[in-house]
Amino acid sequence: MQTHGNLYPTLILALLCGVQALAQTDQDTLIQRDLILEKDYVPVIESTDKLLILPETEPLTQKKRNADFSLSGSPAPLKGVYVPLPAPTLITEYPASKKWGYFSFAGGSKTAFLGDAQVNLLRQSKQTLDVRLLHRSIFGDITNSMAETKRSFMNQNRLMGNYTLHLPGHELKVGLGQRYNAWNYYGLWKTPSDPITVNDVTTPDNQWLSDSEYAISLASKQTKQALSYNVGLNGHLFYLGKGINAPGTTSKTKGAREGTFNIKGKLAYQLSDNLALGVNAGLTSLSYRNPVTHILYQAFYDNPTSTANAFAKQSWLEVNPYAQFTWKQWKLEAGLNVAIPSLESERVKWAPNLSGSTSLSDKAAFRVSLDGGILVSTYRDGLDRNPYLDPFINLKSAYQPINLEAAIDWRPIKDLRLTPRVGYSRTNNKAFFYNAMPGNTDRINLAYGQLFSALYMNENRLSIGSEAYYNFRSKLRFFAEAHYNQYINYSDNSVIDNLLAGRRKAWYQPGVDARFRLDASPIKQLSLFADYQIMALRYASTSTDFMHRMDDIHDLSLGASWKLGNNVQLFVRLNNLLDQRYEVWNAYKVHGFSALIGGYVTF
Repeated sequence: MQTHGNLYPTLILALLCGVQALAQTDQDTLIQRDLILEKDYVPVIESTDKLLILPETEPLTQKKRNADFSLSGSPAPLKGVYVPLPAPTLITEYPASKKWGYFSFAGGSKTAFLGDAQVNLLRQSKQTLDVRLLHRSIFGDITNSMAETKRSFMNQNRLMGNYTLHLPGHELKVGLGQRYNAWNYYGLWKTPSDPITVNDVTTPDNQWLSDSEYAISLASKQTKQALSYNVGLNGHLFYLGKGINAPGTTSKTKGAREGTFNIKGKLAYQLSDNLALGVNAGLTSLSYRNPVTHILYQAFYDNPTSTANAFAKQSWLEVNPYAQFTWKQWKLEAGLNVAIPSLESERVKWAPNLSGSTSLSDKAAFRVSLDGGILVSTYRDGLDRNPYLDPFINLKSAYQPINLEAAIDWRPIKDLRLTPRVGYSRTNNKAFFYNAMPGNTDRINLAYGQLFSALYMNENRLSIGSEAYYNFRSKLRFFAEAHYNQYINYSDNSVIDNLLAGRRKAWYQPGVDARFRLDASPIKQLSLFADYQIMALRYASTSTDFMHRMDDIHDLSLGASWKLGNNVQLFVRLNNLLDQRYEVWNAYKVHGFSALIGGYVTF
């Protein structure tokens, strides 16, 4: 019997011969809060991230059709359905084609600094080359749940280069990047009534990571030709600096090592004005390794002699044939997402790929989609969501057999847009983070409670929400969105499922989230904004309670920017005006009120 692994060389060769790449642009989430980037203002509502911002609580998904293989210029894109508390900003897309470069710098309370610079080395009709450097850092004292004051810090840096070459009928893109982050484990929770003395392990005070990335793609340009394609590859080489010291030792243990490689493509053919056929295909390969020793397994894992978590390697071959066509007033797409794992112990996964849209009137349109597939999870992805993960954890990928969403786009008047929506999804083997239980004195101690492990559960989620946007003569803009989410979780493991009976909460995922944003431009030089965001009905798993209700989050921010001529802009921002010391992750309180002042220069 021929295995999947034996099929892969042939399939890879076929991909390289002309199948277009599905977009696997890596989204580098730099957990941020309190800092923003200001650029030339254009009346468009945008979102960026603050230092120590709430990490994403939804799993990072693999987009099936995005074919952009260049490295992202954004320091911290947080992708997902529910992006918690993104810091709003007044910036828009930088007009790189018209200017040689820019520089931005800001500083503020909590010893926060921002630096952002870009130099366009080439700006020609046939080729472009730019280099960008990003820096975010914050240092400040935080009082934890034990009434102890500890210094917290986060330092994030990223260097990127992107090259584009325009060929006759084609476009070549090449990107290289290097990321270095450093932070510390400052969180503590209340000690249990019984002191813990067994297995005195040591969590490192400080932590760092290194992430090298590359991306290359070749795509056909939009022409009148019926055949189009895109093929590309990208990858990461990731290192976590420090691990957990073994019980009773002072030896320095390294953290996890991880490598990812993706080759993806797309081939499409326009048969007529009303019908197009295509196929997306791709191969994702993931290798994970940690230097954990047997003595550490004796401390933390059920099987003292197991090395199953020390090294893992797996690949997925994904194929998505589809057809796009029109039927009466409908624009439709029908296809199938198939994922074939390299491990024979894993079953082939499939999910529908259906979508449609139609006009209800000259002011309203309806759209619906039904899809799913493999949600590839890497340790790098997880650490971007939660920087306090166990340095030795190997995150498993999830499978989403169904993801259904329906929405109405309605413009009752010219400048008002309303978008009510409803969605339902089922996700199998989804990772939910929780503090390691310090009450288990057989294997762990309190120091380990600073770190988070993962419990895998199946999730059913129902979401109802709406968005509203109003623009009054480009002088006043208002945006609002609100969502209500209902979760039902269960486990295929009967022991875990019985343990969770009556306490099935989706840890760290909000039951209610809302955002209200107001932008104003009373005069050409001045821009103002107010932003208010809410997250409620959040739960966490603690040492004593699987249903610990976390404090609701109310985050209010104000800001202003002033243009000094065409090339200089000054800005000020006030974050967390309510001075709320909420916890994003259990045992880790955030900074309260902070202020940031800076400027932006183009040249």
